Amino acid sequence: MQNLRKTLGLNRPKPKPPASPPSPPPRPAAQDGAKPKKPEPVTADGNAIIEQACGHRISVRYLQQRPCDGCCARNRSRQQARRQAKRSAKRNRLPDNACFHVLYDATTESWTGTLTIGDKVFEAQARAVFRLLATLDTMYRDSVPQS
Repeated sequence: MQNLRKTLGLNRPKPKPPASPPSPPPRPAAQDGAKPKKPEPVTADGNAIIEQACGHRISVRYLQQRPCDGCCARNRSRQQARRQAKRSAKRNRLPDNACFHVLYDATTESWTGTLTIGDKVFEAQARAVFRLLATLDTMYRDSVPQS
């Protein structure tokens, strides 16, 4: 039975938990109410390579030219907030019973169309359908008072 347990690896000792990292040394107290000194900037050769704990290697020049991780995260969250605000600020849809009427004229290679909403009629002409529809939509939105 012992040989079977040994073969299957059941007699192995339990692994020890990893040791906790050492705590940083305490900061020296400021004397006479003076502010503690700022650490002096570290200078290094731009061609030096730093190997991180994960094994990735990064040049010092790269680290000197990019913002820190905290600033990158803050900028990313600001950009996401701006994009989300832009998405939520999209214009409203056209009202019910809005009607587009579009015709293509091959001789002038252009589209002519109308947008009818209630008793209002907007007319426009463009060389592309999407441009025509966007123009008609803009004409309608300009006529509606802003709230």
